[in-house]
Amino acid sequence: MTQIADAQFARVFLARLHAAANLHDADAVAALCCEDVVWDGRAASRPLQRREAVSRFHRETMSRALPDVRIEMIDGPYHALDGTGVLARLKISGTMTGPLVPLAFAPTNGSLVFETAEFSRFEGGLLSRHTVIIDMLGLARQIGAVPPLWIALRRRPRPRLGRVMFGVTAALLTLWPLWAAAQDYLFLFSILLGFWSWPGTAPASQARALRRQPSDRRRQ
Repeated sequence: MTQIADAQFARVFLARLHAAANLHDADAVAALCCEDVVWDGRAASRPLQRREAVSRFHRETMSRALPDVRIEMIDGPYHALDGTGVLARLKISGTMTGPLVPLAFAPTNGSLVFETAEFSRFEGGLLSRHTVIIDMLGLARQIGAVPPLWIALRRRPRPRLGRVMFGVTAALLTLWPLWAAAQDYLFLFSILLGFWSWPGTAPASQARALRRQPSDRRRQ
């Protein structure tokens, strides 16, 4: 039966689990798990079932890939509303001197820093279900399996129609401020033209011509 985990239990248990992992003690990590534990993480090829599989994974995979691994909880632990689950956000760092076999990542001999989110459930004071979500994109970029985004966009081939549309869009974006400014000037010019043509503001020559018109009519 799933155990209700309070805040004190969660903090103490996770501290013990991370300390065992930082000491690279696979047996100590497994000892904190139930016999029929399910450990689900992307670093393994499939969910690990039973305590022996957890011990073997940490001994043969994690210790080889990151022999100086360091796990640090940077957020949490948080509890499910019913108290049966615990969530923590972790930062994992180390030097990748061995391969991550299930992920087919070759060793780089360089440092890695990535984050995980881990969900845990307990039975009888031991870990019964553990789910690990890894920032796979960030990890793959650090080891060179995925290029940075700006390089991927630069190398992406553009079809001819795409280049044309890109040029048209760039031209419109360049000319649009000029057209907007021209509209403002045209509007101002139309106001000035209307003001200029108003009878009370007509030039003196036009005013004299308007005053002479009645006398011209009388002579006729």
